[in-house]
Amino acid sequence: MILEFLRTLLENQIPQQPSQQHLLVKYILLTRDTQTLHSLLQYQVLSNSLELARILINLGSSETRRTATHTASHTGDAMEEEESKQ
Repeated sequence: MILEFLRTLLENQIPQQPSQQHLLVKYILLTRDTQTLHSLLQYQVLSNSLELARILINLGSSETRRTATHTASHTGDAMEEEESKQ
């Protein structure tokens, strides 16, 4: 429903309000629909805003932390496995 509303705004050349975008991005993140977020960013449906930049930076840094933790645990598991073989 939110996407349809923003599409209608775009079709009628009505400027989006930052709060509308913020609501959409929060919904997308809650539903973990990163493909939709990627598409909206790629096709410049979302307007540049400070709030959007903050959300994307936080998303990127949390993803980086999650990936680093995941990688570290796999590296640790591999090292423990190697040590147990010796």
